Amino acid sequence: QFLGEVHENTLEKIKTLLSSIVFSPFNVKFIGVGTFPRPSKPRIIWIGTDGEGGNNLVHLAKQIEDVLEPIGFKPDKPFKPHITVFRVKKNPTNIIKQLEKF
Repeated sequence: QFLGEVHENTLEKIKTLLSSIVFSPFNVKFIGVGTFPRPSKPRIIWIGTDGEGGNNLVHLAKQIEDVLEPIGFKPDKPFKPHITVFRVKKNPTNIIKQLEKF
């Protein structure tokens, strides 16, 4: 969950709340390449996750949402497990052509 800029006092609350989350280590397999918001107009290039690892990340994200919502942090969109590879600033046409190879 993206939190944006937070005040130092709030940061301490966030650390305390996040430290209360309990989970076991898990593996994540990364697969596939995608874009946000859509392939024809990419702003973010990402790599997705496999089923089990992705499901574990979704569960962990839900726990994070649950502990942070009471202090005012609400997700603005559903969580999609991924790793952002880079952001597209200029000339998305070249990026689209390169992504078509994958």
